[in-house]
Amino acid sequence: MGAGKTLEVALETWLADLAERRLSERTIITYRSALAQFRQWVETQPETIELATLHLRTFQDFIDSLKARRLHHHTILDYIGVLTRWLQDLVHDGELPQGVPNDRGKHLQPAGVRDRLERMVERRNPPVAPRIPDLRDLPNYYPDCLAAFLAQRGGAPPASDDARAFREYLSLLRNQALIGALFASGGRISEVLSLKTAQVRHLGTIPDAVQITGKGRKQRPLRLDEDARRWIGQYLRVRAHHPLAKIQSAEYLFISHGPRGAGAQLTSVTGWRVVKAAADALADAQVADGAAPREVRALRAVSPHAIRHYVAQYMLEEGGLAYQDIAAIFGHSSAIVTEQVYARLSDERTLELADTAAPRRRKPR
Repeated sequence: MGAGKTLEVALETWLADLAERRLSERTIITYRSALAQFRQWVETQPETIELATLHLRTFQDFIDSLKARRLHHHTILDYIGVLTRWLQDLVHDGELPQGVPNDRGKHLQPAGVRDRLERMVERRNPPVAPRIPDLRDLPNYYPDCLAAFLAQRGGAPPASDDARAFREYLSLLRNQALIGALFASGGRISEVLSLKTAQVRHLGTIPDAVQITGKGRKQRPLRLDEDARRWIGQYLRVRAHHPLAKIQSAEYLFISHGPRGAGAQLTSVTGWRVVKAAADALADAQVADGAAPREVRALRAVSPHAIRHYVAQYMLEEGGLAYQDIAAIFGHSSAIVTEQVYARLSDERTLELADTAAPRRRKPR
């Protein structure tokens, strides 16, 4: 028997909403694949499954079916992540306000469902926190580019009627502000690119935090430090002198300056390129300084999300914040998710902490 209409509508609605979230193409493909597998499995069940009758056992049986097909454990874990993100939105929207019941009659929230399902999946390798190189020099790249650009022009910025030079100057200012916002906030690239001009130019000043709605429709403040605020303000002041009105009055903070798509919200692909250019330049500098190949490779692999990981790891290891603090700052669904991602420190950091905290032999008198 087929799925009930309510469940079908809920799945279709969520899939349609994905298009508005500016997710990467790879992420959307994973989401659609996971939900397609789930829907096909639901259609084969002897009992009709509707939204109101979703049960922990429903998802456990689905995971058992995936394991029986010998899918790779990473694929199954990806599917679990997609299903629990869908459940998060259902809970948030009031469709499943109490969560999902289990065999004992208790209701589990999405993080609890995810924990139960992940325990069913054999992990061949324990989760390891992503290895992120030191990125404190990354925000310096575009200020250096701007200084070199202005030096070539005798220190004077280009006039707005010099279209090519003004567009290059404005793009450097935008890129500087984008890297600054990512580094200050640790926000997802989609969240930072979704910032609107009105949000960051309140009463003529740039606030030190902007309220956003992130993944799972969770609201939280996005921090902007002094550098980010100054660079955003500089970018907006220069953008206001652009000859095109659609750039002057653009709705979004980070936009394209043309020649195609002028005034449109910057895409995640372009945002990735902005970060990649800075990371590659930092890697080239490391090569010149004789850095280890492993460190150079790590820099060349840096993405916008790597900045988020770096900021979170720094706050945990150097700032001394707890997992629940990081979960709140970064918009994770729970501290459990934060711990799963970041609990395993690098070997170097583990040895450093052990060396610092280990007991010392009492020397004999």
